[in-house]
Amino acid sequence: MSPVRPTLKAADPAPVSANLGAGVQLCSFHVGGVDYVIDLMRVEEILQAPAVTPVHRAPRYVEGVVELRGAIVPVVDLRKRLSAGPPRPRSKPKLLVVRVGRRRIGLRVDGVTEVVRAFRQDIKPT
Repeated sequence: MSPVRPTLKAADPAPVSANLGAGVQLCSFHVGGVDYVIDLMRVEEILQAPAVTPVHRAPRYVEGVVELRGAIVPVVDLRKRLSAGPPRPRSKPKLLVVRVGRRRIGLRVDGVTEVVRAFRQDIKPT
């Protein structure tokens, strides 16, 4: 595992401000040419990118919905949402199923790289 860089960008800014001295485990992923992290405690599962059912009149970045074990989960394409560039060569698209508040959403990313440990004060919000 490579050392944590202090320039990590948090896709989930909420936990960054609380308890700055504590360590945290982060799921690292990339969208376009940029690496991001999200608190591992928010990640429920990581899936191969499934087929998505489009939703009429949804915002451009909402790709649609998927059915996961009886639950309907909205899918956000982070490349569109973040206006990111093209994926890295040999990217393996994934769907991160995460909890945001009480909601469960799918984040389509270009790839998941590793779990890293960091101190909260080393993480900068996006």
